[in-house]
Amino acid sequence: MTQVAGPSYVQQGVALVTRAVEEDTARNYEEALELYDRSIECFFHAMKSKVEVSLICTLLSPRKHIIRAETLVQLPKYDLPLNHAY
Repeated sequence: MTQVAGPSYVQQGVALVTRAVEEDTARNYEEALELYDRSIECFFHAMKSKVEVSLICTLLSPRKHIIRAETLVQLPKYDLPLNHAY
């Protein structure tokens, strides 16, 4: 993933995970999973380049989004998740 001039990886990740949660809440699980994956990729890039790592930890907990994405991957295509936390 290359970053063009504009929002930082952290800002991109936050925007993507916000959309992922919205799609997840709306039960659009395939779209939510794609957005979770993309947001996690942004956060990993930010951490690898040591850019705003403390901001990532302060703004949100990427771990809960990773866990949610893993849960969605394990769902059969049309099952609804139980205990949806969003």
